[in-house]
Amino acid sequence: MRFSNTEVVYIFVSILTRYIEVSILKIYLQQFSIEINLITIKF
Repeated sequence: MRFSNTEVVYIFVSILTRYIEVSILKIYLQQFSIEINLITIKF
């Protein structure tokens, strides 16, 4: 099974964007949990 260059680039880019989205989501969730912890400490 041979891939053309455009297919390889497309697959690589899609994997990369997926990885970046997951990383951003993890960072966002960490920030969110930190804020929740701060709020619970205040109350």
